[in-house]
Amino acid sequence: MTHVRTSTILSCCLLALVACGKKVAQTTTSTGITPILDLPPTITLTAAVSDGVRDNGVHVLRRDGDTVLPATFVAGEGSAIGMTAKIFINRHDGGWEFHCAYKGTTNTVYTLQGCYDIDNRDLGLTHANIDLFPFPVDTGKKLELSLASSNTRSTRTTASLTLTVDWK
Repeated sequence: MTHVRTSTILSCCLLALVACGKKVAQTTTSTGITPILDLPPTITLTAAVSDGVRDNGVHVLRRDGDTVLPATFVAGEGSAIGMTAKIFINRHDGGWEFHCAYKGTTNTVYTLQGCYDIDNRDLGLTHANIDLFPFPVDTGKKLELSLASSNTRSTRTTASLTLTVDWK
């Protein structure tokens, strides 16, 4: 007759319950929410403007999460001087929840100017503290990067911004 410790049986039962719970959470798609395992840890938005025509970078969010915006980011093609880059967070048909504006301060760098809510109230975020504020992102809404010029340019200007997202 084989003797099995009660603690061994209890441990196996607990492991089975935990494993079962994880399996259900990772494969549930009937709610329309994408499983975390299917989502990349980063999102790259690329925007362009040429002759006053904008090509905004848009990403539709498939799950709730949090993202932190940088104090600066590098410009792509063309010069950033005289350009304004805006990132819209939780964009939807009626507007957005937050947006942050960046000015082209050199040929190659966009620098944070400020972040605002839908009513254009300043959130008080600066270079020193923006990396401490996780913006919530919501399923079904969008992240959007937009470029605008203070004058009409005949040359193409681009910018790319890569954001790390902590999916919930």
